[in-house]
Amino acid sequence: MTTLTEQYVNDIVQAQGIVLDANVAMLYVVGSINPKQIPKHHRTSAYHSNDYWTLLTLVSKARTSFAVPHTLTELSNLGDTTPLFRLAFRSLFRDIEELPLKSIVGFDSNVFIRSGLTDAMLVEVAQQNYLVITADHALYSFITNLGRPCINFNYLKERP
Repeated sequence: MTTLTEQYVNDIVQAQGIVLDANVAMLYVVGSINPKQIPKHHRTSAYHSNDYWTLLTLVSKARTSFAVPHTLTELSNLGDTTPLFRLAFRSLFRDIEELPLKSIVGFDSNVFIRSGLTDAMLVEVAQQNYLVITADHALYSFITNLGRPCINFNYLKERP
């Protein structure tokens, strides 16, 4: 497992909470079912089972976790249609607090044209002192270029 740097831990602790992007949330769901399936699953094959444990460490350091409805919709659409996946998804996210954002905020963002509604909404929550954890370099760049902290999970992934 990758060691978290002091800066990552400080960013997590200082934020109001964390928000997972859909790609990292997919790792969270698949890993909760069976970490050994992570490298075999078509949506998480870029990860190893130890990456799941790294993600759990990040989540455990946060004051609380939040979700953006747009991300939950992406995760639902990208995820498996099997009952096992849907039950794990529901178990992990059913009671999570959703941030009340109207889509018009995302539509009016410059990010929307380049990256779509979900990324625009995640940039908005980052500006409100929520720490976004993503594996999307473009999203990471948008957020950090605004001077907001963001964790690019690719920097924490286990290397083969």
